[in-house]
Amino acid sequence: MKTKKRGQAAVTDLFIAISIFIILVTITTLTWNLYNIRLQNRFDYDDMMIKGFQVTDSLIKSRGIPPDWETQKPTVSNIQLIGLSDNERFLLEEKVKAFADENILKDTVIKDTLKINLYEYYFVLRHINGTKIFTRGKFPAGNFAVNLARLVIYQKEPSVLEFAIWK
Repeated sequence: MKTKKRGQAAVTDLFIAISIFIILVTITTLTWNLYNIRLQNRFDYDDMMIKGFQVTDSLIKSRGIPPDWETQKPTVSNIQLIGLSDNERFLLEEKVKAFADENILKDTVIKDTLKINLYEYYFVLRHINGTKIFTRGKFPAGNFAVNLARLVIYQKEPSVLEFAIWK
C-alpha cells in the first residue's frame, strides 16, 4: 500500500501564508503610522498658521481691549486683546514701544492674551529697507515655524511687521 505525504506540503504552505500575512500586516501598520504622523504634523502647522493670522490681524487692525492697555500695568486680567494700531495698518508709536518693552509687557501676558501658550513667538518691526526698529521674543529654532509679514505704516513711513510662531 502506498501512502501519500500531503500533510507535509500543507504545513509548509501554512507557514508561507502566515509569513506573508505577518509581512503585509507589518507594512500596513508602518504605513498607517507614517501617514498618521504626517497628518498630525499638518494639523499642527495649520493651527499655527491660523493663530499667526489671528495674531497679526489683531496687532495691525485694532487698538486693543482696553484701547489704552499700554498706559496701564498690563496683566492677563486687565488686557483682553493687544492691538498696536490706530487705524488699520497705522501703528501707534507708544503701543509698539510698550509691546516691545519687556519691562512693561511680560512674555506670559503676551502669550496668554494672544492665546499662543503652546508656541514661542518672534516679533520684528522693520523699516521697508530692512533695518530693524524693534524685536521681541525668541528667534525661531524649532521644527515648525510660521512667519507672517505685513506691510504697515509706522512713524508715517512704510514698514514691515513680521510675526513668527514656532515650536
